[in-house]
Amino acid sequence: AREPRSAPLRSPAAAAASVPARPAAASSATSGVAPAAAPSAATAAATAASAGTVAIAPALAERWNSIVCGLIEQGAVQALARELAWSSGLLEIDELSVPPVWRLAVEREALRLPALRDKLAAALAQALGTELQLELVAAVPDDSPARRDAAERARRQAEAEALIQSDPVVRELLDQFSGARVVPGSIKPV
Repeated sequence: AREPRSAPLRSPAAAAASVPARPAAASSATSGVAPAAAPSAATAAATAASAGTVAIAPALAERWNSIVCGLIEQGAVQALARELAWSSGLLEIDELSVPPVWRLAVEREALRLPALRDKLAAALAQALGTELQLELVAAVPDDSPARRDAAERARRQAEAEALIQSDPVVRELLDQFSGARVVPGSIKPV
């Protein structure tokens, strides 16, 4: 039997620094996407210091959620580029850079690949009608479209379970039959 191999552990700052930028010689004129910027020292230091969940500003979280949901509805992003957008959080937009740099907190290393970054950047540039750069930072966002969706599903599930548990007919049946119970996981929201 073969023993499973584990991946080497790296600090979040090292992981963020390992996402190479496209070479400057690559033309952005054909795709409308500028070469990605290298992570700033401040961003890498903040990521290394936190090593956990990073807070996403509510206004940026709302903007990112709206943009990503629009991209998904339009079918502008698919497969892993879709997953990158869905599970990341918008840390900041550096408007002083030309073109602007959008920094995304991305937890999973497999999603911090240059090819996925470039696909998402191209989809964003087309949807927003402006050139931009994406910088992927190794961090766990506290707010992302995926987290919002999971929270909404959990809220709907809890609401459905509470509705069933408080239903007079269900209460009467549970009182009438001593061994009766509502099977956990059997209630699905509609």
